[in-house]
Amino acid sequence: MLEELTPALTADEAAAHNAAVARLWEDYGRGANERVPITFASDEALWLQLTSHSFREFYTDAKVQLHTQLAGQAWMCEALVHDQRFGLPEGAWTVTPRFWMDEPEVFGCEVIIQEETFAWSRPLPLSKPDLLRHVADLDIEVAIRRSRLWELYCRMRDLAADMTWRDLPVRVAMPGGGTHGLFTTACHVRGPEQLCLDLLEDPDFARELVDLMVDQTVARIRTWHRLAETGTELPLPAWGMADDSLQLISAATYRECVLPCHQRLYATMTDGRRSIHLCGHATQHYESLYQDLGIRTLDGPGPFVDYGELLAAYPELTINAQVDHTVLLLGPREAIEQMVRQMLTPAARQPGRLQVMGFLVPETPLENVRYLYEVGRGAGRLR
Repeated sequence: MLEELTPALTADEAAAHNAAVARLWEDYGRGANERVPITFASDEALWLQLTSHSFREFYTDAKVQLHTQLAGQAWMCEALVHDQRFGLPEGAWTVTPRFWMDEPEVFGCEVIIQEETFAWSRPLPLSKPDLLRHVADLDIEVAIRRSRLWELYCRMRDLAADMTWRDLPVRVAMPGGGTHGLFTTACHVRGPEQLCLDLLEDPDFARELVDLMVDQTVARIRTWHRLAETGTELPLPAWGMADDSLQLISAATYRECVLPCHQRLYATMTDGRRSIHLCGHATQHYESLYQDLGIRTLDGPGPFVDYGELLAAYPELTINAQVDHTVLLLGPREAIEQMVRQMLTPAARQPGRLQVMGFLVPETPLENVRYLYEVGRGAGRLR
């Protein structure tokens, strides 16, 4: 169990590490860092394995989710040495309720809760005219209040009201302030195969569906802020989203059918810096994302991308790169080192413009994580 973990650093080692990491990020922010930052992340797939709970329990029992998130955070804080603060947080724990298929559920999709893996949704079995009417007429507040994520948020907020965990208070943050993506959500609602066929056979319908997603996505985000009484108003000083399903379509299809919707969404959400997360092979879109959408932070590209080439082509871009998580999981050390050195070429090691993240899936050996960090610290030196 996570609570039994012995911290990886002593108190004195942790203090020295945290001071060095604070300096690294301060230098990174002003474009003066001496090496590329290396960090790690995880999600409920790892936390649940470590806490012996099921995905079903995590998504349906607020108490289980609250405990699992806290225990998972503590494990990350005390088991991993990377370019983040080591040890318990300063001030309070912050937990954000999670329900993987919240957006499809709000749009009316049936969501299947599974025991040993993430929840997933089924497309709406509606004709094209009926689907457009359904999305356009959706009462977002009613849909949010009926959702599992809203139930989790309210229950977890009540549980944490007077709670302390490991001598620190617990705060529950509002979820619902972002989106997994306009095109990605449209794929959930329509079905990815069918939406791709629509783009070929009836592009006007596909464009109208994604365009409706803009209005309802903004409405959902605004409604969450209002219901949670955050006092937040749009536009925000900076904002970003994911849209992983863009890897399914060509650059020309993106520019014609999705880009105008992205432009409208970003213009509503922020008047400042724009970012996007893209997993998978989406390099065909980078030019348009930078030039036409104004993206200035690209999150998620893996080792198949030439970061030095990208940074040279787009002088205002910063990249939050990701390692190949399968290589991190399986190794061996030689493969991990080869991957890191392939990523951290001289052209890629630009101050303030590149950082690298490794994602921990269940069963990722800690020795692989430690070795990647060690190699990254050396190979990522700028001078």
